[in-house]
Amino acid sequence: MEPMQGASISTVEAVLSRTELTATAFDTQTLEGLIGFALTVGAATAGDTKTLACKLTHCDTSGGIYTDVTGGAYTTLTTVAGDQLLLIPKKALKRYVKLSATHGSANAAYPYGLQAIAVSKYE
Repeated sequence: MEPMQGASISTVEAVLSRTELTATAFDTQTLEGLIGFALTVGAATAGDTKTLACKLTHCDTSGGIYTDVTGGAYTTLTTVAGDQLLLIPKKALKRYVKLSATHGSANAAYPYGLQAIAVSKYE
């Protein structure tokens, strides 16, 4: 069996964060079809209120004002580790996508990262 042609996996962000995060923008221009956004979160390592709420935001320009992606909210996590996958059609996204994460308290710490898994446009 041959590997899928044109598949691309790009790491958007992987951090141990104690503050709110808005990740680096991910450019979806060369992608098509469904895009899988895989969120991996480790167990909370600190914090009084151990919650982590993550969502995808998007914008037409990398430095513009980002708005929430419809269907782009992950289930809020508490003290345990977890993996979640969202499948979003490329045509439902603006060109640039970011992960936005909000912690339950200023001293909350979670190791987490996001990967986008998609197929490159055929040219």
